[in-house]
Amino acid sequence: MTRTHWILAAAIVAFAAWSLVHPMGIASDDAYRDNDWFTDRMFDAAAREALLTHHQLPIRSHQLGGGYPTIGHPFDGSWAPTLLPTLLLGDVLGVKVVLALLLLIGSWGMWGLARSWLGVGPPAAALAALAFAYSGWLPSMWLVGFYPQVLYLLTPALLRLFWIESEERPRSSILLAGFLLFLLLQQAGNAALAVAWFVGVATWLKTTSDEHPALVIPATLALIGVTAPLAIRSELALLAESEAGVPGGVGAIAFGVGWGLAATLILGIPGMRRAAAAMKPWVLRGAALGAIALLLGIGKLVAVDDLLDRGEYVHELSWGYEMWFPRLPHGEPDGRILRFPRFSGADSAPPYRDPDFFMGLGELGRGLLQRVPAEGEYSPYPPPTGAGEVLERPFGVAEGEYTYIGLTAPILLLALIGVGVGRRRAVLGCCFVVVAGICLGPNGPPDLHFLMVKGLPRFESIVQPIKYFGFFIVPVAALLAAGALDRFAQGDRERLAWMALPLLLAWPFVQNGMALLERFEHPVEPWPAEEFWQSVQVGHPDWVHEEPVEIERWGREWAIRELARPEGYREYEAIKRGIGIIDWYGTVELPERAIPYQYVTPTGERIDNPRYPGREAWLSGGEGLIHDLAMGPTRMSATVISDGDVRIVFNQSWMAEMVATGGELRDDSGRVAVDVPGSGSREVMVVWRPTKILGGLAMSLLMFLLWGAALWGALQRERSSASTSQASGAEASKETTPAS
Repeated sequence: MTRTHWILAAAIVAFAAWSLVHPMGIASDDAYRDNDWFTDRMFDAAAREALLTHHQLPIRSHQLGGGYPTIGHPFDGSWAPTLLPTLLLGDVLGVKVVLALLLLIGSWGMWGLARSWLGVGPPAAALAALAFAYSGWLPSMWLVGFYPQVLYLLTPALLRLFWIESEERPRSSILLAGFLLFLLLQQAGNAALAVAWFVGVATWLKTTSDEHPALVIPATLALIGVTAPLAIRSELALLAESEAGVPGGVGAIAFGVGWGLAATLILGIPGMRRAAAAMKPWVLRGAALGAIALLLGIGKLVAVDDLLDRGEYVHELSWGYEMWFPRLPHGEPDGRILRFPRFSGADSAPPYRDPDFFMGLGELGRGLLQRVPAEGEYSPYPPPTGAGEVLERPFGVAEGEYTYIGLTAPILLLALIGVGVGRRRAVLGCCFVVVAGICLGPNGPPDLHFLMVKGLPRFESIVQPIKYFGFFIVPVAALLAAGALDRFAQGDRERLAWMALPLLLAWPFVQNGMALLERFEHPVEPWPAEEFWQSVQVGHPDWVHEEPVEIERWGREWAIRELARPEGYREYEAIKRGIGIIDWYGTVELPERAIPYQYVTPTGERIDNPRYPGREAWLSGGEGLIHDLAMGPTRMSATVISDGDVRIVFNQSWMAEMVATGGELRDDSGRVAVDVPGSGSREVMVVWRPTKILGGLAMSLLMFLLWGAALWGALQRERSSASTSQASGAEASKETTPAS
């Protein structure tokens, strides 16, 4: 590393250090946003608790919903390398170390892209790296509450390995790029799909631009020709279930026109034919990259599939079937839920005007400049019908939370200049328009989200496009800005360019660094519980007197799980306290049959449950005593003392693939039970052994060992090849040097 590299690394770490102004801070001033943040951070905390306290595998948590297979949740990173800082330093300092490391990795990618692909000098490359690191997108996303979005920072490094390093070191670069995509698969959910999409589209536009810059326009139209019919087909499927009906042959016409257009553009323009042929090695490298990521992440994929088989994805915004629509196109508040596709009449309007789905033009302009405000904006939350009374809700529906990119005026101005004068401006400008168009959706005709994304397989699960695609504006704009600065920094003006960097970057450093400070402003010090018990949140103290089934129904009607929970009863705090949360804020739900010891209201009032059996395990079918009760992530045990046969019921939800010792495993109204024969003192233990998941994780471990061996071998071969080339060059130089 050169002196410049060290200075840049220090500047990036200095930005990450905003999170350390309050060293043990982890919470913001907005309890609604912290609801999301603490749910995301709970997974690492639960994994640390399982490994270091219970000495059990972090594949399930007994503290969530009466027992939940956390390994299958898309945001769980308990088997990802990003967990290591949390294991070593704790969950507070660990997440700040992850931030610094991923900022450094992403900025390494930006430096390489700027120097080797964009072809700019060191000052402009430094601007690209620091404008990327100092942008407001990630601080805004973290302040809003979404931890896994930090993995987007790997995108420039993935592109550098894929585009640049693979030309000189093809084996090791593709192996490392596959590992980065594997990290996204492990914990970033739909972000892995979005990143793979961006890498593919950018590579296609880059390849066509290499033939001729003007080809990016027909290249984009060819992409639309391929993808738009897929979206039309999905819309026709929805209409077929509605009262509107579908004229016959429409789908075939769409495919004929769209794919015919793509074929005409590619085959009819000579440069496009050459670009399509030049894509072959990129397709092969991309396939290898994807295969590596899938093989390394097979354990996670198996676990996610297993969880979806067990449960149901019931997020309020899931799959486009039920979407909160707080504002109609004419701007009047409306609390109804659109039931899509079974709509009719006035309900047929697509839910596109909510800023949580797409940006407006004004929001795009504001978002490019600003970071998210310290305090959220909320519209009134609609009351359901037929549900019990609820205490006044402190929040409603969040508005415009994901629209902030935070480039600031100096960087945005340079980026706009770069569109006109910078290197690679055709491909970068096209990428900017495509990504911005996807974020605008129907608010910026043509609707590029519909035309380029909506119909792609599995992309129907991305129901908030600006949350998943807005990031890509950041590296594109940073490279455009670098191209503009490089035009200025020619010859003797390079020194002036270096001097200008602090002036250009001071604004984003302070503006967006303050968002990191606000995310980590307050420490959380939950008081430990004397023993394990579980709680559930209710909307009003009067609910406690209703039947459990009615409490559950009202909770769903009021979306209680979406509320900001009171202090000490958020999932993250519950993990650290050693208590359990029923009706937790998850997106993939399983039946929850545990009985709460305590009800808690949104204001923090705690009410004992009159139906609680007294402990987290009890006996039925006989009398006796329970001693040495122990509850853990994958194992629960107790000593049962009785004069005859008896059943012990653990206050945990029954799950398939549980194994009991000391008796016969039973399903007791959805709870774990063991029939214990005989009399006297007997040890009973129940262990969760999910064969398919454990097999998948074992395969991932084996693949990781093979990957490590392959990487080592590739590095050794490449090092040996480089040494041979240097020796050959030196020998050739001696032969051509004239004798003195």
